[in-house]
Amino acid sequence: MNRLISTALPLLLALCLLAGCGADRGDALPSQAVNPPVSSAPAENPASSEGAFAEMKPPASSDAQEASTPSDPAPSRSPGEPPSKAAPSGAASPGGSSSGSASSGGADVPQEEPAAPTCTLTVHCGTLLDHLEDMEEAKRDLVPSDGVLWAEQTVSFTEGESVFDVLLREMQSSKTHLEYVNTPFYHSAYIEGIGNLYEFDGGPLSGWVYSVNGEFPNYGSSRYTLQDGDSVVWQYTCDLGADVGGDNGAWS
Repeated sequence: MNRLISTALPLLLALCLLAGCGADRGDALPSQAVNPPVSSAPAENPASSEGAFAEMKPPASSDAQEASTPSDPAPSRSPGEPPSKAAPSGAASPGGSSSGSASSGGADVPQEEPAAPTCTLTVHCGTLLDHLEDMEEAKRDLVPSDGVLWAEQTVSFTEGESVFDVLLREMQSSKTHLEYVNTPFYHSAYIEGIGNLYEFDGGPLSGWVYSVNGEFPNYGSSRYTLQDGDSVVWQYTCDLGADVGGDNGAWS
């Protein structure tokens, strides 16, 4: 028994010594930490620092980006020149025009067609008042007291129309009697009677003649092309045109 105790006692003392040395070296079980361990990565490394704080930085505002980057570059100006103000929308720039007009509202203004040419037309038989005794009695009442069968009027015509074209249209329009003969060989129309007053009613040298602007053409009225502003007068002559300011060539 004593031998057993003497043998075990040194062994227990040795175990106690070993247990005391282990506690001094920190081999005991670690306790639970309250705070999480700090990363052991060095903070001086730029690459790792950017990666660690990238999610912690607030994202840049889109408004701030737009404000810092203007959409249009600022116009260049001379030193000392004040900055120009932007023109309001729709306003005309100097030297230019806006996309509309105040008068038309931007709509296309239709262009007016040119006016049709016109001439004046007169028909009278005043010369017969001095030759009533040469006329048949039934014809005398056809002569107006003032000698005017168709008072002067301004009428329109189409470019290229003749004196005869205008006379025919206006007599038909006013229901005034007109009788004529076409002469294809001469390419002209001969006026025989207007208002039921015919050639030879006032004597052997009587009939109808015409003048344009005071001149008596020596060819038929269907061959005389009118011009804008012409003055056409049809007159009854009792002397081959001599009594109305013409001559023998004025015969219609």
